[in-house]
Amino acid sequence: MTRSLVIKYSYLRGSSPIKSYVVNCFFLIALLLLCPPSLATADDFSSAICSGTLDPIFCFQVLKTIPGARQAASLESLEGTVISFSLSKGNEIHEYVQSLAGAKDVYSNCAKIYGEFMGRLQNAQGMLKSKDYRGVLNMASNCINGVAACSDSLKDVSVAYKSELLDKNKYFYTLSLIILISNKLVGAV
Repeated sequence: MTRSLVIKYSYLRGSSPIKSYVVNCFFLIALLLLCPPSLATADDFSSAICSGTLDPIFCFQVLKTIPGARQAASLESLEGTVISFSLSKGNEIHEYVQSLAGAKDVYSNCAKIYGEFMGRLQNAQGMLKSKDYRGVLNMASNCINGVAACSDSLKDVSVAYKSELLDKNKYFYTLSLIILISNKLVGAV
């Protein structure tokens, strides 16, 4: 079954960026269903989370930048740490994109998307505290889709700072994947 998912995934990978992100999400969800539910250490958490991504090395790099992630005693505490950090990082990216939006309309869509992320991530913090794991999962999925939409809006334009924003999108996308995957492991499904 896993082999057929990999083959189907490989076939679909050549599609457009949005389709690619959507396919990545479904592929990761399928992989997560095969992950072990109980883990013992922060390194085990990182391995389980990052092995479910398409770029595990980048995922490990992102996890290393999150203050307190290595000290997380449980997946739920890691989830809370990552959501808090994502809120901070998302706000930083939102301010950056807003500064660009004045120069080019193409950035306005991304500024709006990152603005929406802030509310979603704040909601996710409350949902995690109340153990509404499905709600957190939905918030992470919405963030992933939003990053894909922002990147897609930049696809066919030639503007300054495009590659820098795409790098920031990739970083935030990976944060959202970490939230999604760790939430799956905590028990959302």
